Amino acid sequence: MTPFEVYKQYIAVKLHFNDEKYDYIKFNGKTPAKYSSYERRKDKYYFEKISKRYVDKDIVPFFVANFVNDPNIWSGDLAVFDKSARTYRLWKGTINSLSRIIKDDIKNIKLFIDERELEFTDILKVDNGTHTHPVIIRFLLQEMIKIETLIYLDNRFTFIEYYDIILIDPLWEYQSNVIKKYKRFLGHVDWNNLLK
Repeated sequence: MTPFEVYKQYIAVKLHFNDEKYDYIKFNGKTPAKYSSYERRKDKYYFEKISKRYVDKDIVPFFVANFVNDPNIWSGDLAVFDKSARTYRLWKGTINSLSRIIKDDIKNIKLFIDERELEFTDILKVDNGTHTHPVIIRFLLQEMIKIETLIYLDNRFTFIEYYDIILIDPLWEYQSNVIKKYKRFLGHVDWNNLLK
């Protein structure tokens, strides 16, 4: 990809994670980005660096991995390859081992439930009195489970939409947006047969 094409993909993925109306998948990554706008950018050097570092098929996944990690990441941070490349490598490792990682996370959830003599539904419940985050969301926020595991569980038990209604909280709104936007990029995953 040329640096301008990398820039267009950056804009598309950034819009996907930060604009409620834009959907990268629906619009096939198309944006109204113009070359004249790109030429005026002070950060265009970063897109040149990224275009030299990654082959075409890695550009969008590189951006997705980094925007899932931080939806407000700046283009300059993406071109600092020690952190952004590490984020991408870890994300690729997760995607390549998705079944095993989700199984491990579920095993840890089950251990937590068994130690406390709880039911699975207990970790999904919102305390109606305080509207505190359910245990499953705290697991995500504390990085005890991967976001992909939460997406897998939501596919099976459908709780995120409920949380969107009951949890009036900026932290949840932010996290919910990341989850829902990221899920669009995981359309290729057969969630129903992933652990079989």
